[in-house]
Amino acid sequence: MELSFIISALKRYSLIILVCAGLGVGLAVFYAQATNELLYSSSAGFEVEQPTGVGTNPFADKDRYVAGQVAIMNSSTIRKTALEAINSSIEDGGEITLVELGESITITQRPETSIVIIESQHQNRELAILIAQKYAEAYEDSLSVVDKNIQSRIAAEDVRLAALEEELAEVNARIARSIRADDSSLEVANPAEASNRDDLQSQIAAVRNAQEELRTRSIREIQTVLFETPTDAVAKTTKSPATLFVAGLFGGAIIGLIIALGLARFSSKVLDEVSVGELLGTPLVLELRHYRSLSHEPAAAFKALPISAVPTIDQLCVRAEAKAQTSQLVVAVVGTQRGSGGTTLAMAMAQRFAANGSSVILVDGDVRDPYISSAFGATAGGIPAVIANDGALADRDGRSFLTRTSNPRVAVLGLGGSKAASAFRRDTVAKVIEAARRKGQVIIIDGGPALESAATIQVLRLADAAVLATPTSRQKTGDLADIGRQLAPMRDKLIPVSTLPSKATKTDLGEGTLYQAEAEEELVYD
Repeated sequence: MELSFIISALKRYSLIILVCAGLGVGLAVFYAQATNELLYSSSAGFEVEQPTGVGTNPFADKDRYVAGQVAIMNSSTIRKTALEAINSSIEDGGEITLVELGESITITQRPETSIVIIESQHQNRELAILIAQKYAEAYEDSLSVVDKNIQSRIAAEDVRLAALEEELAEVNARIARSIRADDSSLEVANPAEASNRDDLQSQIAAVRNAQEELRTRSIREIQTVLFETPTDAVAKTTKSPATLFVAGLFGGAIIGLIIALGLARFSSKVLDEVSVGELLGTPLVLELRHYRSLSHEPAAAFKALPISAVPTIDQLCVRAEAKAQTSQLVVAVVGTQRGSGGTTLAMAMAQRFAANGSSVILVDGDVRDPYISSAFGATAGGIPAVIANDGALADRDGRSFLTRTSNPRVAVLGLGGSKAASAFRRDTVAKVIEAARRKGQVIIIDGGPALESAATIQVLRLADAAVLATPTSRQKTGDLADIGRQLAPMRDKLIPVSTLPSKATKTDLGEGTLYQAEAEEELVYD
């Protein structure tokens, strides 16, 4: 999936993502309220330091020692010892299991310190305190186990030493008797006893060395200190509201993104400008952004074009003029569908060409919705009269079939009366364009939707440039693909423009009538 596709989907369906994110937050808050439990927390704190004294290594890794003690605290031996003490101390005769104890106890080391916290959490306040107390005591007791074992071993060695010394005394007595009886050396009188004596003396020396080593180890000073005694408990909830809020927001946004991508992938409408260009076979070159004045009254493009829209329309005029084959220019302005903004573009281009000094004939070729004819009051003469008079622009009495506008450089060739549909046909388009050429330097024809009539297709064939208004926000993919195929022979003259759909309203722009645009818009008057 391409990044451009994802970004376009985010833009198109951003509201869905926001709604899903909001729903995620709402569900998270509801879940927190429904499932949150009140727990009591009690803790014991140990400052864990290495033992000091004779027989210890002052250069040993302190962090390693602390980590080792944390592992001892988490060991099953400590937990079983603590469990027995806890259950024997519960007054009502109840008891907890080893699993419950493991779930209630949390052991953590504060970063970069030798502080270790044993925390217990339980719904019962007194039991939370008791668990923390007994667990801390079980660990404290484990600290003295080593010294107790050493003392036990020293005592055992004392017993063994006494037995060896007693046995040695007996051997020495027997040796003495043997020497007096034989009046000879020990090795001659009783060599076996001599060997036995030497062996006993070696064993006694080994026992005394072992005792000395044990006594040396027993004088180490244990440095671990209990500095926080669990005497009280603090109430807290099981779930953090902030964590749930973030989780709901993130989870909802992810779901919204998935929905947005799915809609974008399977939607019948085009997603972005890139897909429009691919379907038409030529890229969109300009975008006419949304203006309230143009959306409510397309005729405002002729009398009061917003200042910020002028550069866009000027670029459109330049691109169209670049495709001219002669000194005159014929521009067909059509839309990909009804209400795509083609009429707005046609009137805006007429206004800008006239502002630049060209004489313009604005032809209304949209027989199903003759908005230009109605807006300029071109209800008489027009195209039917031109066709009836064999291409002439005036009758025998000199009355013009063109309708004047408030701009002396722009005249309108409207659709006249009820005979408009029958007059403007595929076979009469060339005659209408030729008549308009005799009066204007630039002929702009509003042809309506591109594939709505054969006359519009003929207009596109005969024009030098074809401006194609495309409302990307609501354009169907299938329709645009069909337009791309039908207009493929005219692709070199196409100028696709991205527009926003507008709702046309009938506004009189006849001679002497001034269009009043919205007060907040900056306007250009000609």
